Amino acid sequence: NLNPHYLDPIEGSNHMGETRETRIREFHHFNAQPVIGLREGSWLEIRGASVSLRGSLTARLFEAGKAPVEVASGPLHL
Repeated sequence: NLNPHYLDPIEGSNHMGETRETRIREFHHFNAQPVIGLREGSWLEIRGASVSLRGSLTARLFEAGKAPVEVASGPLHL
């Protein structure tokens, strides 16, 4: 599952709405598939069964029941 244009929460923000991370956690209450948060300027390259993160920024990988992790550009092991 993709979450394009992923934005990190802004520390000290007075925004009272849900963050992307909150919405993804809610998604994982009902769905087990991983979600990758792609930051602006990043993309996935898919060749056959191989998936790679491209661009200069990291992405955030969310898996149900686990803490989110940052993943660097290159092959992804999902």
